[in-house]
Amino acid sequence: MSESILLTAFSMIIAVVLAILCLPYFNIIAGKHIDWATFISGPAILIAGLCLFGLAAFMVALRTREIGIRKVLGASVASVLLLVSKEFLLLVSLAFLIAAPLAWWGMRQWLQEFAYRAVISWWIFPAAGAAALFIAVLTIAWQTARAATANPIDSLRSE
Repeated sequence: MSESILLTAFSMIIAVVLAILCLPYFNIIAGKHIDWATFISGPAILIAGLCLFGLAAFMVALRTREIGIRKVLGASVASVLLLVSKEFLLLVSLAFLIAAPLAWWGMRQWLQEFAYRAVISWWIFPAAGAAALFIAVLTIAWQTARAATANPIDSLRSE
């Protein structure tokens, strides 16, 4: 179970590293300038979100009985949401802490090639981390809320 979570976090890191490594090759394709950020980050975010959605669905399916027992004992939807999303948010934060310095370095290297220098603002990285956490919460919340609002008898009867 934890191996699949680590694999998802690792795939997010790989997507960022690939975007950084392919950066010089996206500037000149057939003599035209291509917006590399849109070209790479859109599909990378979509793939990472789908992986996170599938992993959340898998985790909720594995913990359906536990969620049912907690609901019978009086757990609220918010406590169940916190229970399931805590691991995911920790791993997304860890992936961000690994990817942020790599992204800063890659952006700095890329910006050094231009005649006019641009400074990388510090607030870009916390904003990107907040956006990643927000996307993770939205991805996980739907699956968890669906399991938390289900009738606990249905999950306990099948076991």
